[in-house]
Amino acid sequence: MIPLSTTTVSVLRLSDGTDYDEPYGGAEPLNRTVVVAGLPAVIDHPNGNAQLAGGVQAIGEYQLVCDNADLSYLDLISDDGTGKVYRITWLIAYPGDHIEAGLRAVEGES
Repeated sequence: MIPLSTTTVSVLRLSDGTDYDEPYGGAEPLNRTVVVAGLPAVIDHPNGNAQLAGGVQAIGEYQLVCDNADLSYLDLISDDGTGKVYRITWLIAYPGDHIEAGLRAVEGES
């Protein structure tokens, strides 16, 4: 378990039988079901990396640290506090301890 959490998150997964969604198309929670809710976590912006694309689209890179849970690379993460939805860009699970993952948020026109 992580010693301190600043939020809780939900894990959103494609429903069975649903076609795979485009991995570079933002974080669209359509056709997703909640498989884990209320997971203690920290979502941080550790490197200050964000880019503005075409003046109308903001892309932010974040890091997630959370307790162990049923989480896969193809899932989306929804921050229960803010409602913001993130796509996982990388994932490392430390069995019996915690999970670390890179998150990407795209806001504005896509």
